[in-house]
Amino acid sequence: MTVGLATAACTDDDPGAGGASPTTPSSAAAPSMTFEEAYRKIPMDGIKDVPITWDLVGAPDTDEIIAARRSIAFTYWELQSTDRTPVIPIGRFVFTEAYYDKFLAPFAMSSAVEDPLIGPIWVKVMGVEQTGYSQTTVTFCTDLSYWHHTEERTSRYAKTDRILNRTR
Repeated sequence: MTVGLATAACTDDDPGAGGASPTTPSSAAAPSMTFEEAYRKIPMDGIKDVPITWDLVGAPDTDEIIAARRSIAFTYWELQSTDRTPVIPIGRFVFTEAYYDKFLAPFAMSSAVEDPLIGPIWVKVMGVEQTGYSQTTVTFCTDLSYWHHTEERTSRYAKTDRILNRTR
């Protein structure tokens, strides 16, 4: 099954209220946990410095939406981590092998992130579209609010537009 994920920043100022079929993890290093164990490690509502508020009104609780939500939660979990070595291996359970090998594996041993990103995030499901055989695109509106680095805690940034495309 493939799930495409697209997010874009919202244009209004109101942040709003408020598993896909597993793929085989990369064979380069066989993980020692199950998909369920990996999924439980992903902080779906974010963490202290990066809380995620989900607006799922009207969105069915399908495997495709759950898988897409996991990829967003994983991405922000990874971006806020100062030690990514325990985080990046979980990406094997969230993304395709090709995506993991190209974008995450090169950083699997990177543990010294001195200035991670922080800030609240609001995410709203905008749509779900079947885009091919075993392929679905889930579109989210993501408001990053006052997103910045930990060294800039006192500054307030305007909303940032960001597009994330994920394939599952």
